[in-house]
Amino acid sequence: RVEKKKNPGGGGGGGGRGEQARTVCLRRRGRPPPGFSPADNGPKLAPEAQRERDRGKALFSEGKWEEAAGAFSRAIAGAPGVHVLLTNRALCNQRMERWGDVERDAREAMSLCSSSVKAHYLLGKALLEGGKHQEAREALLKSLSLSSSPEFKSYRLSIEEALYMSRRKIFEKEEEEEEEKRERLRMDLVNLAERCEREGGGGGGGGTRSRPCPTCTGRRWCGCRT
Repeated sequence: RVEKKKNPGGGGGGGGRGEQARTVCLRRRGRPPPGFSPADNGPKLAPEAQRERDRGKALFSEGKWEEAAGAFSRAIAGAPGVHVLLTNRALCNQRMERWGDVERDAREAMSLCSSSVKAHYLLGKALLEGGKHQEAREALLKSLSLSSSPEFKSYRLSIEEALYMSRRKIFEKEEEEEEEKRERLRMDLVNLAERCEREGGGGGGGGTRSRPCPTCTGRRWCGCRT
């Protein structure tokens, strides 16, 4: 809603020449449906596509995600090449955890608009759920860098939460890999020690004193002839 305030010092007469717009106040009534923002308004669509899009938003706000996705699909068919319709449908698929569909729509939306905050965010979410944590982190960082505008304020918390989760998954994966390396190294050392014991246990006599085994890294004396 736009309201114009008049300058009280304009005086009378002159056909209203003294009246000047001093301030334009923008007021938002209510909040957008969950998952949507004013940034999703996008370009003007053909009447039928716009009706399906409005229907999809209403169904989404009611939690009818399957029906909402169908409405957005019909809107896409009536207005191909509009990236916000793809991210709208991806949002529905996100709620239904259809991560392959989310990734597909997000990538297509990015190909149409590389600066789409929601497309990068949804791609990051889909990749995160698919176990591609490093790629997810990159997509989410891009989304965060694009979301500085106030209209994306509602998105930033969701982006930051997903980014935190991607970093945590990366850390856990690295810790797991390090633990596996340490376990393999430990087993290698145990096996080497056992081999040295076996090879050094046979008689050789001759009163020769066993020497440090280079295979055992000099940690113990054995009869190894290596």
